[in-house]
Amino acid sequence: MQLSKYTLTDDISSDMQIVISTVSNAAVVLPRAFLEKILLQMDREEISEEEMEWITELRKMHIIVDDSEHDRALIRAAIRNALMHMSRTLVVAVCPTLDCNLACPYCYEWQQRRPGAMTDTVAEATVGFVERALRHFRPQELVLHIYGGEPLLYPDISLDITRRVADMAKAQDGMGFSLHVTTNGVLATSETMAHFAKYSCIPGKKGLSVQVTIDGPPSIHDKRRKTLDGLGTYETIIANCLALEEDWQLSLRVNLDTETKPSVRTLSRELAKLPWKKKPHLYFSPTQKCNTSHDRNCFAVKEWDEELSSAWRDAAEYGWDTCSHMRYGLCSYHSGTVFLIDPVGYLYTCQAFVGNEKMAIGNVYSAPDDFLPTYFKQTHSNLWETCLDTCELLPYCAGGCRSYAYFDGKINEIYCMKDMLRQAALSYYKFKYKDAIDEFCSKVVHV
Repeated sequence: MQLSKYTLTDDISSDMQIVISTVSNAAVVLPRAFLEKILLQMDREEISEEEMEWITELRKMHIIVDDSEHDRALIRAAIRNALMHMSRTLVVAVCPTLDCNLACPYCYEWQQRRPGAMTDTVAEATVGFVERALRHFRPQELVLHIYGGEPLLYPDISLDITRRVADMAKAQDGMGFSLHVTTNGVLATSETMAHFAKYSCIPGKKGLSVQVTIDGPPSIHDKRRKTLDGLGTYETIIANCLALEEDWQLSLRVNLDTETKPSVRTLSRELAKLPWKKKPHLYFSPTQKCNTSHDRNCFAVKEWDEELSSAWRDAAEYGWDTCSHMRYGLCSYHSGTVFLIDPVGYLYTCQAFVGNEKMAIGNVYSAPDDFLPTYFKQTHSNLWETCLDTCELLPYCAGGCRSYAYFDGKINEIYCMKDMLRQAALSYYKFKYKDAIDEFCSKVVHV
């Protein structure tokens, strides 16, 4: 037996270390010498009963494996199972417009921004595409994602598609349905959001979520997320968020960079004071480079781990569990059942590609058999085989984020994020389970 290739280890004290399986997402804290000891003694008779119990647990966690072939078999099975699980959910993301009512300096969609909205003809074809996709894939769950641009510039289009797709889900016996809306929040009035909730209502099957970005307290946010006329948006967005009914799960995203990081503690404090009907999720995401002057504010890979951990700590002071919903694993991009539709009806595999028709795999008039070969060719779903024997982070990235590879001009190649992923994962586990680690350093934690 041997330690799995797909593990992360790091010291947490002079004599203790954390060991994480990137296959199972299980983590354990052990005396530093303990793992080495049982690995050396594993084939010997002097293994104690207690050590044998630990070996059994560590095997269940995929931390210890029989040999390299066993390790490869486990990772192949894990990736296949993850893809199979994701393929049970059909995700359709509809972008009714690429236009926006804000002028954010770091928007990665700025090159694709254009006025106008999806026509009735394309909207009708979009609904028809969803119907064909349901017949083809026969999913256990249907997720409809409304985003843009700013989708609430044209609420009637989004609401009509939502109502008709929800009606399809109602007709599918036993199938789950959820609606997710990504909006800048300026137009997300209680009346508009109530219409979305009403149209998507499927008793016992409904999941409603909305994501809004808040980039700091007003002094920071209003410099970055301004209207086209240069007006701040913080007060309007917060008022709309507070008016959301409890049916909605609100996620507040903070784009973290050198401008926003210093204000995380202030923002966390101010948000904690607000009278929420249902407490939102608060989370941090790195501001992506987008070939604008704002790129200079983005954190370098080597900085991200430290800055993110610091932001988590700052937010935690005011009761925000900013990594509660985080999970490490494969992007649904690889599943073959995620489709993004732009205002003219082109189909894409990744949100970063929307609006760039060269990256389209088909259109809403296409049959699945016509575009699926292009889908899988574009996702390069076998790239991960290249890293099979060399990278312990493989279960997390499967060859790297395709959107990052796209922006880097290397869509057909591995996009290695090993250093960032490693540090981010270690920081996540050590932060999230700090109390358990401090209280009982040999406690096993399953995620």
